[in-house]
Amino acid sequence: METIIKKLWVALDERMKKVDDRVKWVEDKVDWADINAAQMASQIDELKKEREATRDDDSYLQSQSMRNNLMFTSVPEDNASGNETPEMTERNLGQHFEDAFHIARELVFPSGSNVCIVPLAHRLRGT
Repeated sequence: METIIKKLWVALDERMKKVDDRVKWVEDKVDWADINAAQMASQIDELKKEREATRDDDSYLQSQSMRNNLMFTSVPEDNASGNETPEMTERNLGQHFEDAFHIARELVFPSGSNVCIVPLAHRLRGT
């Protein structure tokens, strides 16, 4: 009977050791996951701050880009072809400067060229 009890104790000890090893392994994995989760939360916070800074920079750059924009109305549109090119819009705007504002052609089209002083002109559709 004693030998049976000893065998049971040995078997129980071996089983307990295996269970302890498994529990230790699971605890290590949980610790690793906790550390990773904390690192990821920190990285997410950092990325959120960077995103906000980027949005602020974007808003600033957009406002700086738009601050010199001018809008002109009642500029005749040459839409005979169905789609006025930016170059045509620039020429029409230059002609509008001459006609409506009586600005000398030499100021609107320097050096007698057909290139208007406006560096970029385009139509706003649907207004």
